[in-house]
Amino acid sequence: ALETGARFVNPFGMFVTGIDRDESAGKDEGSFAQGKKVFSYTGAVMTLPTGVQAIAENNYGRPDKALGYLQRMARTFSFALPGSMYEVSPDFGMMAQAWNLYSFAVPVVMQFFGIKPKAQERTVYLFPQMPSDWGQASIENVKVGDNAISVFYQKTGNGVKLTVTQEREDWKLVVGFPKGKFREWKMNGKAGTPKSLKNQDMLDMAGSKIEMEFLD
Repeated sequence: ALETGARFVNPFGMFVTGIDRDESAGKDEGSFAQGKKVFSYTGAVMTLPTGVQAIAENNYGRPDKALGYLQRMARTFSFALPGSMYEVSPDFGMMAQAWNLYSFAVPVVMQFFGIKPKAQERTVYLFPQMPSDWGQASIENVKVGDNAISVFYQKTGNGVKLTVTQEREDWKLVVGFPKGKFREWKMNGKAGTPKSLKNQDMLDMAGSKIEMEFLD
C-alpha cells in the first residue's frame, strides 16, 4: 500500500483523492491557486494526507521515505506568503493550518527522535529511528509535564551516540531500539544490559544528563 500511495504525489506532497494521477502528476511545480475561482478536491495536494503518509512510512520502519514526504511539504514554505505553509499545497486555502503541526511534529518528534512521554508515570520513552542521511540531529527543551528534555543524536562509524538532558533528574528515561540492532550498549561510559520486551531491546535510567553509545 505504501508503494502504491507513493505514485499519487507531486513535488509538494500527496493528492487528496486517489483518482488524481496522470502522466504530469509528478511534475507539476507551479501554483495551485492561479486561475482557480472555485475549490475542488480533485487535483488538490494537501499537507494533511502528506503528513499521514509520512507517519505511515515511519510506522513501518521506513524513515527515509517519511523524510521524503516532509521535504515535499517543506517546498511549500513561503511559496506564496513569507513564513506560511498553506493547507492546499503550495498556495491555496488557509495560510495557517493547525494540522501542519501534526504533519511535521509527529514524524519528527515522536518518530525520528522517538519521544513518547508518559507524564503520569514521570517517564519518557525514547525509540529513535532516524533517516539514514541524518548524521547528527538535536531537539531541545521538549516540555513533558514539569520536566523538559533535550536529545542530541550523532551517527558514528560503528553505531550511534545519544545524549539526553532533562530538568528533573528524578524522571525515568527508557531508551529502546529494535531487538538485536546493537550488540553493545554503554551508559555514561559503563556497559549496560538491555531487557528484551517483544520486538524491542530497552534500558531504563535516570539523571539530569545521560550519555549513551550503541555499537553495531
